[in-house]
Amino acid sequence: MKIISINVPSQNELEIEIEGETHTLGSMLSKELLLMEEVDVAYYVQEHPLKNVIKLYVKTKEGYSPFDILEKAVERLKNKLDEIEKEIEKAL
Repeated sequence: MKIISINVPSQNELEIEIEGETHTLGSMLSKELLLMEEVDVAYYVQEHPLKNVIKLYVKTKEGYSPFDILEKAVERLKNKLDEIEKEIEKAL
């Protein structure tokens, strides 16, 4: 994974282009962001199916930093995935 570009259209908007990722990360991140009350809009696009590049867009409610909210969403996802891993290990 490599961040290709970061664009900040406004104080509460963020666009990140990530190379080496596809729908898996884009879907998980955008869905986690949408679960957060601080987020107004979150989505990703993969413009070409043969290129492993996604663009993630986040718009937060007034007074919230999209960088902080994205970091919080990543941490929440990491915790959820750790829980899943533990449950799988217990089942085996």
